[in-house]
Amino acid sequence: MDNSSQNTKKNTILVVDDQPQNIRLIGTLLREHYNLLIADNGPKAIETALGKMPDLILLDIMMPEMSGFEVCEALKNDKRTREIPIIFLTAKTETEDLLKAFEIGGVDYVTKPFNALEVMARIKTHLELKNSKDTIKQQYSELIKKNEQLTKAYSDLEHQAQNLNKLYLQLIQNETFLRKSNEELQKLNEMKDKFFSIVSHDLRSPFAGILTMTDILNHHIDEFSKDELVDMLRSLNKTAQQTYKFIEDLLEWSRSQMGRIQMNIEKEDLSSIIAGTLLTLNQQAELKNITIENNVPIGTYAFFDNNMMATIVRNLISNAIKFTHKGGKVSLNSEQTTIQGKPFVRLSVSDTGVGMNEDKISQLFSLEKVQSTPGTEKEKGTGLGIVICRDFIEKMGGKISVESKLNEGTTFYVDIPAED
Repeated sequence: MDNSSQNTKKNTILVVDDQPQNIRLIGTLLREHYNLLIADNGPKAIETALGKMPDLILLDIMMPEMSGFEVCEALKNDKRTREIPIIFLTAKTETEDLLKAFEIGGVDYVTKPFNALEVMARIKTHLELKNSKDTIKQQYSELIKKNEQLTKAYSDLEHQAQNLNKLYLQLIQNETFLRKSNEELQKLNEMKDKFFSIVSHDLRSPFAGILTMTDILNHHIDEFSKDELVDMLRSLNKTAQQTYKFIEDLLEWSRSQMGRIQMNIEKEDLSSIIAGTLLTLNQQAELKNITIENNVPIGTYAFFDNNMMATIVRNLISNAIKFTHKGGKVSLNSEQTTIQGKPFVRLSVSDTGVGMNEDKISQLFSLEKVQSTPGTEKEKGTGLGIVICRDFIEKMGGKISVESKLNEGTTFYVDIPAED
């Protein structure tokens, strides 16, 4: 355990279980690395938590007199113990029970019989998250005392940290749903592995930047001018916003994979979606002096879900701007077409950008090959945008395709059903 060996202070864990053999087993696993507290029933667990304030609680669900759910609710309703992370110990695997565990404040669960490596890994992960959060809170508290101008910045970042925590819990819930699916188990496991690979790679960098900058502010704040502090706070805020957008993309993709996005397909004007999207992306294009030519006429009707189509259009136009050099051009066109005897509207989004070779095109819509490619001005992204576009248009009965030439440009085609 790297953190345990490097720190002189061991974390304290409260183990709550009415079965002595379970307590002995967990004690054997954890005693070397952590300080342990033991409780064999719910009331004693609450009393111990209030008195000793452990860093983490392992809580059995099925206990007489007072269940683990009731203990968790009591601790989360008390502001003194509200922030202590709780990992449930359970023999239950029903989705309903697991969702209840998350809804009342649990951060994770471990099923019985225990897998030693899994127990240790989950404990380590949540202790590291708690320790990092405590460190950040302490650093911000010190910054507020030194300079009142930092109060608003701290409040904004604290709010974003709370949102990130909620999003992380939702990611765990999504993973639970994926793991319960038996029809395409192998495919879902591959998706999950890729998903967490992206999270671990792309989340580490922005959080490292935030922690580094707050550490510099904490130790050298008196050395900076007011203007320098404002610049650093703006940089912190920009990094936090990019991280938040990254997690939003991940959640949007995961919800689409699990069928948790409800569609409301109606006859809509495609030009209205495009006009609204261009309003939000014009500034991005202006910064690179890119001309956007919209040739989609008013009254281009098709059948689609408004939110899904807005996401598709936003991703395609944003990508076109991202991979087009300064002074380039992005064009939007539409035409009526027929596919297998049925009418469709074909939307095309073309750019004069960097283009792609055949290998890149062949991997573009594959989740297994997803990777983030910087734009012409080093713009960052998740690499999931095109995969999301493919999933959404296919759910609406349409199709997406692409043509591209290296160093000449790229055109994406989206075929949208024109009849219900």
